[in-house]
Amino acid sequence: MTEAYEKRFYGSEALFIYDANDKSNLPVRGIHQNVIRRWPALPALLRETFLQEFSQEKLKNPSARMLEQQWEKTLSQVRDSLVTCPHCSEETFVELAATKAPCMNCRKDIDLSRRLLLPGRALPLVTWQKARVETQLEAIQEKINRLNEKVQSSLAPAAPPTPPDGGGGGVASRGLGSPPIGGAGGGCSRRLQIEYDYAQKDLAQAREAERALSERLAKFRAELDACHTEDDAV
Repeated sequence: MTEAYEKRFYGSEALFIYDANDKSNLPVRGIHQNVIRRWPALPALLRETFLQEFSQEKLKNPSARMLEQQWEKTLSQVRDSLVTCPHCSEETFVELAATKAPCMNCRKDIDLSRRLLLPGRALPLVTWQKARVETQLEAIQEKINRLNEKVQSSLAPAAPPTPPDGGGGGVASRGLGSPPIGGAGGGCSRRLQIEYDYAQKDLAQAREAERALSERLAKFRAELDACHTEDDAV
């Protein structure tokens, strides 16, 4: 790009891609996929600020633009709206005025009803850690259930062989079933037993993590209640 074009595109004829009055510079599908995907995910406060500050009026009239302190306040509010999703553990923006909002990654609703009240701010409290531990518990329990089914299947009695027509002889049956888990035979059974033992250990560790996290959450709630009591007293 030549210097003349740079001055034209970024200076004398600069046009914000989502200008409210001029649609001639809109992003093109298949080329500007990132901005098309991310623009709707940004908080309404930030989108509205961009539309206002990058309008033709503000671009051509620098004295009408926001001051640095106003930008800092806006970006601070935007940071307050960034939370960690309790379902997928990814960061997502939410609308601070809402009581629930969908995660921009997994699209599941996030509960925003609880807030940490600070002077001029109300931060959403999302117990994502507890939800993540509960999800891990469910996954481990499901794995144990599947292993139990495999174990029971491996121990099921084997059907006796059908003797050939005419009676007599035939191949002798090997018994009523496979050896018990941990016994001398059955590599498959031994493998299942090892997997089962590991899953039981994972479950115990996850339950211990959940217990410890519950204690931390209870302590945190008690500290918050104490802070609110002190604030009310003041």
